[in-house]
Amino acid sequence: MSSAALKTGYNQNDFIDDFTADLEDGTKFRAWYTELRSDTTPGRGDVYIVIAYDREKPFVRTFTIVFEKSKLEASTVITEVDVGANVTYNSYENQELPTLQKATSGTLDYKLDTETKRFTGTFTADVAKSDASGTFPCSAVFDTSLT
Repeated sequence: MSSAALKTGYNQNDFIDDFTADLEDGTKFRAWYTELRSDTTPGRGDVYIVIAYDREKPFVRTFTIVFEKSKLEASTVITEVDVGANVTYNSYENQELPTLQKATSGTLDYKLDTETKRFTGTFTADVAKSDASGTFPCSAVFDTSLT
């Protein structure tokens, strides 16, 4: 096989398997792995759900991104309601009282290749603070393979 033929196909090594986001306390969320799920919602119908699992803490932390299946590539608005795209952050540091923080506004730019399960993009969002005193700015960058 020629080297030109090798360059035309998808290569897992062409990207850094990464999903990072800035958190309320100034620390960085770093996903250990990401997965893709399929579901249905009342406002959007068929959706994809991408869940990124943290890799640096002894407890589970996740970011969840939900978007319409019909839009595999988009620049869209993040909303609190069941339209557009949704972004949430969950922390299970306290098993009795897990933290759920939802983005209230922002933008999501993404591309999902369903054949290779490669998910790339960014989001910038205002996320509800854990003490309900307002929002904090959160940005994320991802270029990851989904399980």
